[in-house]
Amino acid sequence: MRNTARKRSRAVGGAGSAVMLCVALAGCGAGGSAATASTCRSPGVQGGSIRVGVAYSDTGAVSSTFTAARGGFEARIALANQEGGVDGRRIDVVWADDADTTSGNLAAAQDLVGRQGAFALGQLSIAASGSAAYLAGLGVPVVGFATEKAWDDYANMFSTAYDGAETGGTSTDGKFVAARGGTKAAIVMDAGSAASLSYSGAITASLHAAGVATVATIPFTGGLTSPQRTAATIAASHADVLIAQLDSESFRQIVAASREAGVKFKVALSSAIYDRRLLARSGGDLAGTTASVTHISFESTSPALTRFRDAVVRFAPEVDNPDQTVVVGGYGVADMLVTGLKEAGACPTRAAFIANLRNTRHYDASGLIPGGVDFSTNRGRPALCLTFMTVNPQGTAFQLQPAPNGGEQWCGTRLEG
Repeated sequence: MRNTARKRSRAVGGAGSAVMLCVALAGCGAGGSAATASTCRSPGVQGGSIRVGVAYSDTGAVSSTFTAARGGFEARIALANQEGGVDGRRIDVVWADDADTTSGNLAAAQDLVGRQGAFALGQLSIAASGSAAYLAGLGVPVVGFATEKAWDDYANMFSTAYDGAETGGTSTDGKFVAARGGTKAAIVMDAGSAASLSYSGAITASLHAAGVATVATIPFTGGLTSPQRTAATIAASHADVLIAQLDSESFRQIVAASREAGVKFKVALSSAIYDRRLLARSGGDLAGTTASVTHISFESTSPALTRFRDAVVRFAPEVDNPDQTVVVGGYGVADMLVTGLKEAGACPTRAAFIANLRNTRHYDASGLIPGGVDFSTNRGRPALCLTFMTVNPQGTAFQLQPAPNGGEQWCGTRLEG
């Protein structure tokens, strides 16, 4: 059951050590953090702590998703504090609900930054565009999920992947589809989602770069559009590839209806189905379909995955299962924040956070993104490396699809346009 006490703004505990030199932008002397703590004048920075804010959708249509993301975020901050904080400072977190609206997001940011004096902001929301201009005007560092075009537009905003990117795609998806023998693709997109529309353009470019034709682009609205009618359109197109930017239930319905219509897919790809609990309910329908994510697979034996799971179990016990993409996402947003704070120096400034994190060329989210992210070039671009897992024929488990080089992630090249 959800802990109602979590709704209140509070600090995420821990104490600190660690040391880092002052960067030039911080305007500090050569002394360590203890010597310079009293001279630091940035918002939210005090001798023993640094305050950060998080705007997240505690209420609204997607609140259940971001409750899980909050657990991942809190686990990473608590782990950082247990390990010494950043330059001897505990990271204190204050929260505000944006109710999943752009107006609510602006109000949340104004409260967190204007009233509570947060140094930087995390966005666990799909309405971050509401506060983007306000935060950019103040030079506030922002980290989060880039699901809107606004994330492309401001240098103070950081994400590991830009789902709403409009500056071209990558060759990665097409490379995977072609390797599986796909030749003709039907793309089904969420008719009400700007990010889905942008994704459609990016995936089309990726497929074409690999010699895979797009033979149908089909709008779909879950609960309104007929899966059977959509399957009939796919069958008429003679597609042997299905790519859908939809929720998992809509994807399941379309796959099931397509099979009933006699369609045989060489690849049926979704970014929404990577959840073992989904297999317990719908594994038979999803057998043979493939999930794609930007993070490490939950089938991995990496110590980074063990560390993540242990942190969630210890510090966010309300999360019933750490192995969820949204929990990894929340953890990763917090890890970006911790990394930015470390890069900002012993006497941190917002400008140092932004400049130095933007110059970080191989960020791997503490091992959870094996391919790494180059923040100096990734702004406004989709992820370059992806992990693909296919549901086994029994519909009971995901099986990693290794890259041609034997690695876990498939990595492509940038496609401009």
